[in-house]
Amino acid sequence: MKWADEVIDYRDAYAPDLPVWLGESGHPQFGGQPGASDAFEGTFWWLDQLGALARREIQVSVRQTLSGSNYGLIDDVTLEPRPDYWASVLWRRLMGQRVLEVRRTAIDDLIRVYAHCSYQRPGAVTVLAINLDEESSVRIEVESLSNAGKELYVLTSDGLDSSDVMLNGTLLRDEDGTLPPLEPERVGVRPADLPPRSMGFIVYPNADAPACR
Repeated sequence: MKWADEVIDYRDAYAPDLPVWLGESGHPQFGGQPGASDAFEGTFWWLDQLGALARREIQVSVRQTLSGSNYGLIDDVTLEPRPDYWASVLWRRLMGQRVLEVRRTAIDDLIRVYAHCSYQRPGAVTVLAINLDEESSVRIEVESLSNAGKELYVLTSDGLDSSDVMLNGTLLRDEDGTLPPLEPERVGVRPADLPPRSMGFIVYPNADAPACR
């Protein structure tokens, strides 16, 4: 985030009325890192970057590339979506443009948490939690929000170097270019638990958050 903060400082000094957009963002330069940029491992970085930049009021993040090299969202040989593709679709469908402040009661460097108003669902809140711990699960509970009807989207994989990703335990595959439904697990009022090395979107449809109405 060092460079994002530097760009924002320049904007504030010379063009304070203009928004900040990030172009050509990806994993390591010059095509990405094989076995990481094109695998589940890279998705932790990607979602964490989207959350952290949005919190810094970066309005647009442009991914390089859709197809091509190791950081492409789609394998340019097989045309199979890579893990970052599925994460991007869920981000776009679930995270709205209004960023909310997150205050944590327990601090752990291996847990990243971001919250937005839900996309096109007035009053609803979506929380993105990233569990980097390789051994321990984490329980996400949000005080003052209604848990009724809570929806959970958990991304996992059999290995960090795998090109496969599962949504709530189901392997994600497109069918001749058609996306699967990407349905959530409806967990009701029980806590949202994220297994080790996983990412989860938790939607609170009945939060009735004043900032999101």
